[in-house]
Amino acid sequence: MCAIVYNPVVLWAHQRASFPPIGVCEWIDVQPRRVVAETRFARGVPFAEDVFRLYQQGVLRGWSIGFVPRKARRLLAVDPRVPPGLRVEEWDLLEYSAVPIPENPAAVTVAVNKGLVRDPALCDWLLRGLRAPDVLAELVAPDDVRHSE
Repeated sequence: MCAIVYNPVVLWAHQRASFPPIGVCEWIDVQPRRVVAETRFARGVPFAEDVFRLYQQGVLRGWSIGFVPRKARRLLAVDPRVPPGLRVEEWDLLEYSAVPIPENPAAVTVAVNKGLVRDPALCDWLLRGLRAPDVLAELVAPDDVRHSE
């Protein structure tokens, strides 16, 4: 039996302590290739209401599961430079979370700037992710470098 059945809370980005639960799982169907669930977002909780509005507007679309593998097997290495993969064949579902992986990160900024996200902690968290340093900057050649033709 899935652990989520005993405690059907839905989390924000798998955060158990930093943010309150944003809702409850009304029903869940674990299928061979996907998990389908219905979430009832918490009412009267500004943070949960903001997350709900972001999904309602299509700004957020992603969900993620937290699980514990029970049975797994190593996959054969296809490329000797890459470690072999692991196929999880049996697992226990612990929870599922709303996650901030929008296809258009700028949409989060628009929602915050328009005042659609009212919870200060959520605004700060969303904007902090957009201000992350460019970790690839040192790999990009400066504009003044000329390449041979």
